[in-house]
Amino acid sequence: MKKILKPNIGIGEIAIGTSIDFYLDKYNFEFVSIDNTDWEEYDFDGVEVYFDKSSRIIQSIGCRELCEYDGLNLIGSSFVGFCEKLNINPSEAISEEITLEQDETQTVYEVDNLSLQIWVDLNGLIKAVFVIFYE
Repeated sequence: MKKILKPNIGIGEIAIGTSIDFYLDKYNFEFVSIDNTDWEEYDFDGVEVYFDKSSRIIQSIGCRELCEYDGLNLIGSSFVGFCEKLNINPSEAISEEITLEQDETQTVYEVDNLSLQIWVDLNGLIKAVFVIFYE
């Protein structure tokens, strides 16, 4: 599966707001145990897919190693450059600083009108990209 970002839709062939069951026979996946009791995660070759346990509807799709947009791998690329490509004003995106393991700090930007959540390190480089289902 190609890991191409489709804002407001998903990554690759997997779309937010659809049933996880649609993809289970089409692609290889691995179950990933998470602590959240409402969601489960499957990994489709580096594409993280989180879905609601009861409805089985996909809530979030993310990549941390490879996520292409317009021929560019977003992981490791400049957040400001990505914003320029999509005509996003970074100062208008909702942001929150998060401290991760090993005291690493990242800023999480939410671009609601594109259903995107972008995790950015202190150097301004993208570390993860998520497409989020806003009901």
